[in-house]
Amino acid sequence: MHIRLTISVIFLFLFPAMLPAQIAWKGEALKINDSTYKLEAAATIEKGWHIYGSDDTADGIYALKISCKNQELPVTNEAGLFADPLFSRKKLSVFTKNIIAAKEIKITGTVPDSAEISITGFASNNISFLPIEEKLHVALPGGQRHADPLSTTTRLQPLVTCGAESKPESNAMTIFLFGLLGGLLALLTPCVFPMVPLVVSFFAGSRAGKDRSIRLGLLYGFFIVLLYQLVSLPFQLLHGLSPRLLNDIATNPWVNLLFFVVFVVFALSFFGLFEIYLPGRIGSATDARSSSDSVPGIFFMALTLVVVSFSCTGPLLGTLLAGTVSGSSGAWQLSAGLGGFGLGLGIPFALFAMFPHWLKKLPRSGSWMLTLKKFLAFVELALALKFLSNADLIMHWGLLKRETFLCIWGLITLILGAWFMAGNIHSLVRLTTSVLIMLGGYYLIYAGFSNSAPSLGWLSGFAPPREYSLYASRQNPGRIINDYDSALYKAKKEHKPVLVDFTGWACVNCRKMEESTWKDPEVDRMMQEKYIVVSLYVDDKGPTGARWAAFESAGFGQLSQPLYALMTPDGKLLNRPVGYTPDATKYLAWLQCGLDGMKQTGK
Repeated sequence: MHIRLTISVIFLFLFPAMLPAQIAWKGEALKINDSTYKLEAAATIEKGWHIYGSDDTADGIYALKISCKNQELPVTNEAGLFADPLFSRKKLSVFTKNIIAAKEIKITGTVPDSAEISITGFASNNISFLPIEEKLHVALPGGQRHADPLSTTTRLQPLVTCGAESKPESNAMTIFLFGLLGGLLALLTPCVFPMVPLVVSFFAGSRAGKDRSIRLGLLYGFFIVLLYQLVSLPFQLLHGLSPRLLNDIATNPWVNLLFFVVFVVFALSFFGLFEIYLPGRIGSATDARSSSDSVPGIFFMALTLVVVSFSCTGPLLGTLLAGTVSGSSGAWQLSAGLGGFGLGLGIPFALFAMFPHWLKKLPRSGSWMLTLKKFLAFVELALALKFLSNADLIMHWGLLKRETFLCIWGLITLILGAWFMAGNIHSLVRLTTSVLIMLGGYYLIYAGFSNSAPSLGWLSGFAPPREYSLYASRQNPGRIINDYDSALYKAKKEHKPVLVDFTGWACVNCRKMEESTWKDPEVDRMMQEKYIVVSLYVDDKGPTGARWAAFESAGFGQLSQPLYALMTPDGKLLNRPVGYTPDATKYLAWLQCGLDGMKQTGK
């Protein structure tokens, strides 16, 4: 590929929103009769630009495609040949004048109030290289607005009983263990570790006997756990008010942007640009009440630890909070995570309080803590990008497509590896660690650019889905997005059941399913050949997301994602739905159960 194209593509990956919109699209629908409409899409192309009309997969470009409800709208203009300087003067078919595409489409059943025209392709002006990804919503005269499923759908009952009964996802134990690990790791952070001598001196100076010192130490650890549990109490109360409230908080783009800003600020602080302190009055007030070995004094000593260490534990807690307040059991997951975190942080301090002579065995603060602080800064930047990606996915801003996200993560990892190596290049352990980190960075960039890269493993849930891509070729042609009616229509036409995927743009487990279980060869083959797959994004902000969330709640009695349901072409539930199923064998058996159910019921 020509060097100018390479530079242009890299620029596009890093700054996609900065490219100007040089092609303006508009759509229109003309009513022919009660069920037939002529759909038309037109483009105005700025002088000096052209749209590619032919495929050239070797160089990564694809022809302009305009479609609606899986029917292609043919372009009426004729394309001309052009010796493209970006591709070594290769002659390619391009459109240089205004484009018009039109087709008459017959709609069966109730005519909706609007139709969506999808446009994909590539454009260029011989310097910049611009992917086209447009959605035109055109009004259908005389059409009727879809009814809200919440008002028309009652709880669906399965036609057959095969398949395990699905329950709302409950991974509280897993989250508790992650919280416990986070609490233990928090002990090593620069804000928490220096508190150990303070705690030891407090309890060592106590006039209590050995047995009472042990009881006071246990009480101190209990108060630490209690204080973190109290953080989740408001969410338990709010959760009782609205089953969707916590999910709305977790998927709110402005909440995610707030976390993005907070994590960037913490990262800059860890890099040493400035220090973060809570207001002095808060620390002084709690410390003043912790000057004795009474029960209230020990409580305020625990409160002092929680408050003073906030600048280091805050980001860890923020990740835990934002990652668990979703679904119908989010408040309990949050309580489990915070309880684990408090326990992980409280156990070491309780032990030091009971046995203060252990302090002599601890390593002293030094250069290792400064290294850890810088390492945490890079981790904070990577986590900040995830929250920005959540907001971008939910609002469809197009700022962080999958390639852009992985490229930036890869660059952060490469810089981390280079910095780690520069610290002490003569240390074999440090050198080996640096090389492994940098290899991870290179792989992240490779995974973003390559269409054949394998799954990212446990990181797959953090990156945007493959469909949220700069390349039109990565769109899954067999998957219908956010159009349940079109899925049922196609299912009737092809006599296939429908796999309904209740998913979310900010759903980590949804991405893991798509990039692991769904990529299993047998699962993929059955989904492609035997089912019509439709993905309904319940966290879309607007009437569409609310509609699918109401459909999931009313029809299936659940609000967690992912949730998978197999439906007949006439909208009846085939078997029991399932949630997150990382075991491909179990998921395949569930899909086969749906096919068997279709045969049994004669649907």
